Amino acid sequence: MKVWRNRLLTAVVIGLVLVSSSGCGTLLYPARRDAKPSTELDTRVVILDCLWLVAGIIPGVVALAVDFTTGAAYFSEGEVKLSAGNKVSVNIYGKAPADAEVALRLVNADGRDLTRPDRANVVAGEELEDSLSLSVPDGIDASGVRLVLAVDGREQVWWTVQPQRN
Repeated sequence: MKVWRNRLLTAVVIGLVLVSSSGCGTLLYPARRDAKPSTELDTRVVILDCLWLVAGIIPGVVALAVDFTTGAAYFSEGEVKLSAGNKVSVNIYGKAPADAEVALRLVNADGRDLTRPDRANVVAGEELEDSLSLSVPDGIDASGVRLVLAVDGREQVWWTVQPQRN
């Protein structure tokens, strides 16, 4: 019985060390590891890392160190924080290379529009100084939601949406 208890305790300690050494942000947002971080901290990740300090100084420090060195503690530049009822705008500058329709869309994981897209027609050779904007609907489920900039119906740039709590 004592041997079984020691093995269980050893397995739990090894599991805690492995999980804390990978960092909370690294587990929750694996795409942030290779992405260019922004300058804004994700306070949720930092708080979860600090909770490891309750388990011990070493797991907490390791979790914080891993998330800060990998950049998982920061929002990536490819993420957009949206809150319901607010507007999001994308500014477009430069000369249009061809006639095209440019659209800003808010889509779910299935690719369906969550709002009516904002569209603009551009003419080849003209200087663009336009912005497209959308209103974020109330009660959107942000899992898998992307903000998409499309040209002639083809996605050119997209940003992952992170819900912003008011």
